[in-house]
Amino acid sequence: MLVLKNAHHTYDARTTVKLPELHTDKGDHLLITGLSGSGKSTLLHVLAGVLRPTRGTLTINGTDLYKMSESQRDRFRGRNIGVIYQQLHLIDTLSVEVNIRIAQYMAGIPEDLNRIRDLCSELGIGEKMRSYPGQLSQGQKQRVSIARAVVNEPALLLADEPTSSLDDLRSEDVVGLLKKMAEKTGATLVISTHDSRVKRHFDNVVDLELPVGEVA
Repeated sequence: MLVLKNAHHTYDARTTVKLPELHTDKGDHLLITGLSGSGKSTLLHVLAGVLRPTRGTLTINGTDLYKMSESQRDRFRGRNIGVIYQQLHLIDTLSVEVNIRIAQYMAGIPEDLNRIRDLCSELGIGEKMRSYPGQLSQGQKQRVSIARAVVNEPALLLADEPTSSLDDLRSEDVVGLLKKMAEKTGATLVISTHDSRVKRHFDNVVDLELPVGEVA
């Protein structure tokens, strides 16, 4: 499903992050761990198709993302990859419903309000569809972000540090929701985190090391 090969990313003349080779099948769950600066977010952005690696290839369902034009990659991402960023990037002037509908619009997928209603109800924010982000708790905002990421039933679901600012109870809740949403659609789930609490939920863990100088 997902194959990353020979991938490196250079930030400057001195520091190159060598990314691990990854091979996942449909429905796999993978945890990426490591200290700050080890390349977790870099790896996630490469997998999301938003950061072209200095070298290497990434294929998702047989499609080489970095052989596409930027516009082709944007459309592919919208239809095949759902991303939950550490900063949730909700638009404050739009309602919860419209924040989620944007994902359908950007992917060129017909608007499906029933799908959005069902998702919001399942995530416990059904009564908040007409509310605005400023009227929501942090946990509710995170659920909106999850709904937006999975509304198009992506093949790949990515989450960057989804539990970093949460207490133990809410951390368990968010990891459970992400796994549930991925399992429901058969999506491959990849989470990057430095949060050791998340490890026990995953059998497949890749631990990144800090880069030291330039990697050949």
